[in-house]
Amino acid sequence: MNIQQIIKQHHLELLFQQGSFGIEKESQRVHSNGSIVTSLHPKAFGNRRFHPYIQTDFAESQLELVTPQ
Repeated sequence: MNIQQIIKQHHLELLFQQGSFGIEKESQRVHSNGSIVTSLHPKAFGNRRFHPYIQTDFAESQLELVTPQ
């Protein structure tokens, strides 16, 4: 059973239509050899503290993409 079937089975469609959801995608920045980068957050991405969609989480190498809610 997939998520869509579970939502329909439990009559949750309206709940999901009324919700406000955001999605986060986290990943590590790595070199081509697979090792984690040690460089600072790329300036091309903008300021990591104030950018609405591109941030870092626990480490400079951990890139986080955030959608608006």
